[in-house]
Amino acid sequence: MNKLTIGRGPENDIVVPHHSVSRRHAELADLGGGAYRLTDLRSTNGTFHYDGDTLVRVEAPVEVGHGTRIAIGDHEATVGQLLDGGDTLLQTGEAAAAPQASTENFSGREVPPPPVSAARPSSSPATTNPSRRIAIIAGSVVAALVVFTLLAVVLWPSPRDVFVARCLEGAIREGGPVEQAGKAKDTCVCAGDILASKLTEDEFRELNRQMDALRTSSEPKTRFGKRIITGTLVNETVSKSVLQAAKICAL
Repeated sequence: MNKLTIGRGPENDIVVPHHSVSRRHAELADLGGGAYRLTDLRSTNGTFHYDGDTLVRVEAPVEVGHGTRIAIGDHEATVGQLLDGGDTLLQTGEAAAAPQASTENFSGREVPPPPVSAARPSSSPATTNPSRRIAIIAGSVVAALVVFTLLAVVLWPSPRDVFVARCLEGAIREGGPVEQAGKAKDTCVCAGDILASKLTEDEFRELNRQMDALRTSSEPKTRFGKRIITGTLVNETVSKSVLQAAKICAL
């Protein structure tokens, strides 16, 4: 199956030199019989195709024809124009409404500017305004990242979060006045932040593992403290970092 990549980078089979186009933006695969499969390569501004007068974002590989008009970033062309290499890509938005002296096609040759009537067909304001379309896409991406981050915090707590929880659990187990609870939380968070800035995730996880082992064993706390002082708690870096956190945060 013959495949052609489309993008801003010179290494692509079809080069579209425009800032709205990603370095590796999309891919066209020849299915035979005048049919092609269009795939978006995780581009920044998206790949679109027209279904009648409706602009549709390419979320998954979609079959298109030789005459199907597609949008790569802020540029449009038919599949045939891309493959023939003789027609310029049509810039959308305000640039398409004002003819220019000349424009450069994806092969680097200077060609006459496209007619104004060749600009993207109107549908709805959300799809015909590139800036608004990009804003909608960016908003969706941000919302997805926020949801993923919240899920990650709940389902996959960081070593720092585990340490703070273990630290607070120890403070509660030791007992003490209720008014000291806030101070204990501040102390544990302070120590967790310092250790997170100095330890690798593997070192932090091993420290938490050894803290859990101490919590469930009969090993005297004095022996645990001795391991910190002698630099044998996980390794010397971890031991020194724990000492520094204890000194700064009054752990």
